[in-house]
Amino acid sequence: MAISGYTGISFPFRVGNNGGVVLSTTSRYSAEHIVEGVTQILNTKYTERPMEAEIFSDIDASLFEPDNEITKGILADQIVADLRRLENRISLNSDDIELFTVETERGENCLYANIIFRVTDYETYYQASNVLIGEVS
Repeated sequence: MAISGYTGISFPFRVGNNGGVVLSTTSRYSAEHIVEGVTQILNTKYTERPMEAEIFSDIDASLFEPDNEITKGILADQIVADLRRLENRISLNSDDIELFTVETERGENCLYANIIFRVTDYETYYQASNVLIGEVS
């Protein structure tokens, strides 16, 4: 049981066995809710949330660029800028982001990220592993 935790709709959204939306609860010393927030921020496109237009990430604009180290550096800088703008509970820099491409069973290439960040409230480092950034050309 979580001690003075946070409860909210789990991401990715899904329907539970009882027919309702699955909720996730974490303790205040767990970064699971922050990892979910990071994933939501990075996967929200511009104008996808019309009532919260300031919540979006620009990384999808660079996904169709060549899959090389220069593009990955630009994407890492964009990820840092988006998370600094929208997630004030963490701190990170572009050296804390590892981007890698994985070929799916259908032959598509998907870009993933491992993101190491520091939770500023309790000075602890966490890693968001295998965060799907998007499909690359």
